[in-house]
Amino acid sequence: MNEPQSAENILDFIRTIKSNSGDKSVNAQFDAAIDFILSTVSENGKRNSTSSFVIFFTKNQDNQPIQTVDVSADIVIVLDLANLGNDFKLVIDYFTNFAEKFTIGLFKAQIAGVYYSNKQEGEFYLSQCSNASCLSDQFKSWHNSNANDPSLLVDILDHINKNQLISKQGWRQSQTFVLVFSAETRATWDENRMIIAARELHDKNAYLLYIDMSNEKVKREQLTSFDDYLPIGSPKSLINGSEADQKIVQQVTSSYQKYRFPLPKNLTEVVADFVFVVDVSTGKILTQVKDLVGDLVDKMTINETGVQVAFIAYSNKGQLNGSTFDLNKYPDFESLSKAIQEIPDFPIESETNLGSALEYLNQEVLKESNGLRETLTFVTFFSANPNFTSPLQDYQEAYSALQKNTLLNLYAFNLAESDQADRLENALKLVVPLSTQVVQTTSVLPEASAINGNDGYFKYIIKNIHELHQPSGHHNYNRCLYYHSRTDYNSGSNNTWKEYDSSSRNNNESRTKH
Repeated sequence: MNEPQSAENILDFIRTIKSNSGDKSVNAQFDAAIDFILSTVSENGKRNSTSSFVIFFTKNQDNQPIQTVDVSADIVIVLDLANLGNDFKLVIDYFTNFAEKFTIGLFKAQIAGVYYSNKQEGEFYLSQCSNASCLSDQFKSWHNSNANDPSLLVDILDHINKNQLISKQGWRQSQTFVLVFSAETRATWDENRMIIAARELHDKNAYLLYIDMSNEKVKREQLTSFDDYLPIGSPKSLINGSEADQKIVQQVTSSYQKYRFPLPKNLTEVVADFVFVVDVSTGKILTQVKDLVGDLVDKMTINETGVQVAFIAYSNKGQLNGSTFDLNKYPDFESLSKAIQEIPDFPIESETNLGSALEYLNQEVLKESNGLRETLTFVTFFSANPNFTSPLQDYQEAYSALQKNTLLNLYAFNLAESDQADRLENALKLVVPLSTQVVQTTSVLPEASAINGNDGYFKYIIKNIHELHQPSGHHNYNRCLYYHSRTDYNSGSNNTWKEYDSSSRNNNESRTKH
């Protein structure tokens, strides 16, 4: 549905889905959900409620098994050091082999790790590693300890919820696995706290698996907060390709198949405005920027409801009219891509005028009449010349206005020569006050680490998009209805429709409107 639809048309469409739902194995649940929506939001085809819904329809596909390379999920590995002794290295080697089974990447599987004894010993985050080699290095940096405190597991799970499964650390709000490996024989944690910790992780789509390496000496009745319990004998069973390994992999892939949530957002799903402010006075960066912007927009949906792009080229006389365009100038990929590639080279100048470009950005580009929407906007500066026609401090009103606009995400690349980089950096920090968003680099080509690295520009964009779409963010859902289809391996399947009232959560005030 690309065109705006009336409420009546949308409801008719939902009724059509209901009448055509053909899989008998899920019809009852599917139709129950549709009936719930129709009865709640309409009467005789008319909208009578302000309720909002997020619907996840999943279908078990038992005849089409999922492979680990096909898993797009966030996985947190938790290691309890209790009773490992000389088997510690064997366990670490297993984690390395386990990670190699997945396709690691921003849009595939991400893996984090936490380990503990009588205290949390260390951790790494989902966003830290974009390949298996990095994960191997992280696991091999862990050290063994003879100390242990079984009650600490509750604190570790609470820590994962509050400090690991957040957008800042790379969590994508998609399907999440928390895999606890433990040889502990005593479950001494507070059961009420464990129930709360597990519930909060379940609220984040997390599947909790307890992998028992204690030869089943731990009491299973104390593990009921976990979705599944998997006894594998002892740590010595953790060998790549072993029966224990196959069971762990099957547990992850089968759960992934039966409890499916939307895949992580990627650049094709971004809805945002992008403004690129490019210093062309040195003649050294324009070609790179054109390649980068071309590569970026190639991954996005360019139109008035998806992504819009504006471009400001500036030199010693400020912005250059022939190579500057507004957000609504090019409403499709073909015309935008052509305009970017046709931006000409410019003569080298000894000075540049970033201040004048800032004024033009505020007064002309960031205007509703020129296409600006009330949505997330990325303003990215590419600078290489620290010699300004006028002191940047003279334009404080212009850059202060940018910083006060809560819809803007400001980012700057410092591409000056090494002997001039510090001077340019000090100037750019007047415009972009967050030091983590002023990046000194020699290249902004798409393959450069500053662009595609663990802390690169593309990941910065994705993180901000996810942060904006946190469940407690601007959507402010009244109800979230989802299909819950976990398998209880002791009692069989338990498939139910559940209504989730998010009004009990602390919903943050929206910082943008769509």
